[in-house]
Amino acid sequence: MSRADRGWRSSSPELSMADDDDVRLAVIVPAFGNWGDTRECLSMLAAQAGETTLVCLADDGSPEPPPAAITGIERLIYLRGTHGGFAVNCNRAAAEAIRRGVTHVLFLNNDTVVGDRFIGGWLAAIRMHPAAIMSPVINYADAPTRIWHSGGRKTIWAPFMRQRRGYTTTTPVELVCGCCLVVPASAWRALDGFDEGFAMYFEDFDLALRARRSGIDVLLLPDADLAVGHKVSGSFRGDPWSKERLLYRSRRLFASRHYSGLAAAVVRGLEVPFFLWRLVANLPAVPDRDTWREVLGCRR
Repeated sequence: MSRADRGWRSSSPELSMADDDDVRLAVIVPAFGNWGDTRECLSMLAAQAGETTLVCLADDGSPEPPPAAITGIERLIYLRGTHGGFAVNCNRAAAEAIRRGVTHVLFLNNDTVVGDRFIGGWLAAIRMHPAAIMSPVINYADAPTRIWHSGGRKTIWAPFMRQRRGYTTTTPVELVCGCCLVVPASAWRALDGFDEGFAMYFEDFDLALRARRSGIDVLLLPDADLAVGHKVSGSFRGDPWSKERLLYRSRRLFASRHYSGLAAAVVRGLEVPFFLWRLVANLPAVPDRDTWREVLGCRR
């Protein structure tokens, strides 16, 4: 049994997929609670999914099971595992989807909004670029014309600031956002999925850089039909420092693996000023003592 299969249960029957279709897509929606946003996202997907598309809810051992209104959505596969974090959860779900015969997986955050042509648009994009990892421009759900994250180049600012470039054509990039991410099954196997050292955050940047080093194309597609609206951290509402701690730990791991020389020194030097800026931005919420020690004491 592979690392991605441990602790995994599926409550759905096997679904057959057409053998003669060149693209068989699984849309994987990872979740840890936040059932209101999750239901809205899944309902939008189920309303447009075709016969060569699976819609999978990957429950990372949520404290409360999803309501019947979610698990009863037509053509939905409900997968539940023990709580392991975002990367572990996605790896398990992708392994199950690929076992069922899909050619591509599309990871989609549960706190997102998609348009009526989302599935059809991605099926067309996959047929055009079948071997590439792809991501769209991510907008704010409550401001659909405002970019939340576009992906782009690996710079010294990439570990700290979201890139918001207004792409107009399909563009090769170094970094893409896992909020909405398409990966061919062949590339997923070659890269061994997300690195589970990243409990949450930066696993998408890491995957993209490893893909490029392996000769796999990574593309940003600005097509409006493919874009998603992001409600932004729906699972962390009211608890900003839980998110900040995860970001901090994954940021340091990402920097240690993908920066060297002067760039690495600059990124390390930016850690404390960035933490202090986040401290002000999150007021009146403040970090606990262990978080202060970890950041300011540089505890590894």
